[in-house]
Amino acid sequence: AIHCTSHGTSPRASLGGAMATGAATAAGIGRTIELFACLAATGELLATARLPSTASVGELCRIVAAEAPSAKIGPCSYHAFVGGRFLDASVPLFAAGLRHQASVDFVRCRPSAVLTVSEDGTAKVFNTETGLCAATMFSRRTPHPGYFSPDGSRMISCSPPSSEVVLRKVAGSEALLQIPGHIDVVRAAVFSREGFHFATASSDRTAMVWNARTGECLRTLAGHTGEVCSVVFSPDGSQIATASADCTARVWSVATGVSVACFGHRWGVTSANFSPDGCWVVTTAEDRTVLIWDVATGECTHVLEGHDSPVVEASFGGFWIPPTISHRNDLVQP
Repeated sequence: AIHCTSHGTSPRASLGGAMATGAATAAGIGRTIELFACLAATGELLATARLPSTASVGELCRIVAAEAPSAKIGPCSYHAFVGGRFLDASVPLFAAGLRHQASVDFVRCRPSAVLTVSEDGTAKVFNTETGLCAATMFSRRTPHPGYFSPDGSRMISCSPPSSEVVLRKVAGSEALLQIPGHIDVVRAAVFSREGFHFATASSDRTAMVWNARTGECLRTLAGHTGEVCSVVFSPDGSQIATASADCTARVWSVATGVSVACFGHRWGVTSANFSPDGCWVVTTAEDRTVLIWDVATGECTHVLEGHDSPVVEASFGGFWIPPTISHRNDLVQP
């Protein structure tokens, strides 16, 4: 069981031997420990957490995000910063050297704005803390940059009504791969962050993950009941978000191909995008709304309204990412 109690401000507990130089000894493994989560910038005590020493750093981060005072003013994520480094979220607390009554510094990451684009010919910037529109501009939707590989040398061509995907060199437009994997029109495509893989979304109600070198289909993501019109990788490559005309967006595990979260709108969903740290998803829909979701809990935290026509795309802005957090990819690299 995990228990957490939030606090205002309090003197910080001293690390005083809380960090070990290696893995914890077996004697302390499994017992419940108490940890003091503090904001690194100010020393403010965010929360006191009691949880098993075998729990992961990620579990501690999620508790802090849920219980810290900032949880009430907008979507935030927290990253543990101890001994001059950011801790990997997958590491158990005992393996990270965290002992009973240790003080753990946290860096807070908060998206300050969301940019949306609508068929009404406008782009809007929303403040994520207040939910209010901060600016309105006239704009045209531009092609998703994910159609190009991260190094800019390759591009994915998928032109409705064709169901074929063509991977080309940008210089000279030479076709490198021609892939007839879907059985209906391909609506969108995107490269993974490192460029080893790409994903496609189709009217056949599926998304597929491909090896960008061989063209092999590595995963078929099936579960939507309407055409899939948007697909995007999470920043670390471990998840994929899709948007569908069936009024839902889904988050999928790349490793297993299983849907791990489902978010709903009243009308068809037109796009889904991750925040830069992968903790949040912003979705747009034909119901003219933009919703922000907590990936871990599936909870809708914000409803952004103001467009007069269906909203076709949204992305996060104003977000700082800890530079030492590694980006994983759960598929075998080519």
